[in-house]
Amino acid sequence: MPQKIKLHHIDGSTAEIDAIDARRVLRDHPSEWAETAFPADVQKKAQDAAKQKRVEILKIKTSGRPQHEIEAALADMEELHQLQKEEADKAARAGKPKAEAKG
Repeated sequence: MPQKIKLHHIDGSTAEIDAIDARRVLRDHPSEWAETAFPADVQKKAQDAAKQKRVEILKIKTSGRPQHEIEAALADMEELHQLQKEEADKAARAGKPKAEAKG
């Protein structure tokens, strides 16, 4: 049976992941996952950002716009989110705090 490693997500949640997958996650997403818990203030910011993203998605979905415009807006929002995560991961690999990555 594969060895499991407990990883901590920036939002405070945890996951038990196979060791090989856990190493990949830590390597590829260092701004989101760690072997130890993130500080409480960092977790709170991540939780607030996730809540804000959900609110923005609901606003788009209930805007009354045509479906194709809603899908395009959601795709654009997700693309921006992915770019921000990539920048944060790149900065984390370089040893910079997440706040500097947005600079």
